[in-house]
Amino acid sequence: DLNKDWLWQMEKDDPEKYRNFISRSDPTGYLGRGDPVGKSSAWDADYLISFTKGNKEINDMILKKLSDDGVTFCTDHSLGFGGHFNAVAGLYLAKHGFGQPTSPGAWFDEYCAAAERVRFGVLVLNS
Repeated sequence: DLNKDWLWQMEKDDPEKYRNFISRSDPTGYLGRGDPVGKSSAWDADYLISFTKGNKEINDMILKKLSDDGVTFCTDHSLGFGGHFNAVAGLYLAKHGFGQPTSPGAWFDEYCAAAERVRFGVLVLNS
């Protein structure tokens, strides 16, 4: 059973995580936030991007620079399998495409397939 109060609990337990989570919510979506836009199909991308750190500001700056230089990319999130599985609670917390697996760890097969479909491979970025 999904705990309906999980977001409010996050606000109490980890205010910074809550602010980061809420800052992603914008009625205008990713375009309104100015987020770099990854391709939704690996076939259309030069690289599958992987980051070594989760600093959104720096990661977005790097992706914006790549885009400005004409480099196309996709990410696990833009491809629809970048969700997170909370094994303890048994929750799959993300959108996913029709027919995509939702079991823990299943994303890795999707990731490997995407890595084979992009033009040049996986680009690991340090941020």
